[in-house]
Amino acid sequence: VSSCTATSLNGAAEGGAFSLDDECSASLVSSSVSSCTATSLNGAAEGGAFHLSASSSASFVSSSVSSCTATSSAGFVYGGAFRLYDSCSASLLSSSVSGCTAVSSNGTAFGGGFQLEGACSASLVSSSVSNCVATSFRDTSRGGSFYVLTSSVSLLNSSVLHAVVVGRHASGGCFSLHTGDLQLHATILSNCSVRAVQTGLIMTAQGGAIALFDASKGTLLSTTIEGCSATSATGAAFGGAIFVSDSQLYMQDRTTLRHNTASGTFSNTLGLEGEDARAEYFLPAPSGTWLPASTCRVNREPCQELPLSYNIQCKLIKEKCRTIAANITYVSTSAGDIRCPFSSIVQPCRWCAHFCPMGTRASYHK
Repeated sequence: VSSCTATSLNGAAEGGAFSLDDECSASLVSSSVSSCTATSLNGAAEGGAFHLSASSSASFVSSSVSSCTATSSAGFVYGGAFRLYDSCSASLLSSSVSGCTAVSSNGTAFGGGFQLEGACSASLVSSSVSNCVATSFRDTSRGGSFYVLTSSVSLLNSSVLHAVVVGRHASGGCFSLHTGDLQLHATILSNCSVRAVQTGLIMTAQGGAIALFDASKGTLLSTTIEGCSATSATGAAFGGAIFVSDSQLYMQDRTTLRHNTASGTFSNTLGLEGEDARAEYFLPAPSGTWLPASTCRVNREPCQELPLSYNIQCKLIKEKCRTIAANITYVSTSAGDIRCPFSSIVQPCRWCAHFCPMGTRASYHK
């Protein structure tokens, strides 16, 4: 199936190749879908290749979806390849999705490859998603390969490669989840990126590979995240590998995060935000990793003995000083601004390189 198009001038364009509704199902074996497009000039574009709704399902075995696009000039865009809405499911076995794009000129772009919403699920086994892009020229973009809202995604022995998110606010180079569930087992996420652009505006880039928001849960087993990045032209970038906002992240069975970067002064690997953000690592870990088990606070040198007046004030503020992520800092007291002792060489966490609120318990890789 190739070069198919769904076009709408004022409403939604749904499914460049297939649109399934009301408990319909489709099964593709040793098949290919390529160069299909869902285009809307003033409405939403949903699913460059497939649009599934109302408990519909699709399965793929030894098949491919490539070079499909969902694009809108003025509206939202959902899923460059797949849009799943309302209790739908998609399963891929030994299949691939590549070169798919979600593009919005003036709205938000969700999911360069897949967009799932409303109790939907996607399962990939021995499959790959590569070179997918979510782009918004003026607004927010989320999920270079997957955007997941109140839904779940699982990958086993699979890979997500070279996914890109570009927008004023960009999150989740491979996966962006809001109140969603992500399970990765023996999976590789490589060379994915989020890029916040548009100079002169407030911008954020969050999670070069994965971004978890609003009570989402991510479980990574025997998984590798490498070469991913979060960059912002003038704003903030958090979590070159993973960004966790009021969500839960669990890593185990030698999961590895390496060579991931974030621009600016925040986390190169893992960014945490919010009181309910939590990241845990369960042993065994890969050889040669650093895995502190203590609370993230600043270790500081002892208060100097003289002058005595300083020594007394220093001891009163020392615990406060341990919550301030800076080598040289001052605390205001009734006696004036008192300098904190310098930070020690040995620290329980890389607070100087990671966006980790003081007091958060988190584990980091080199």
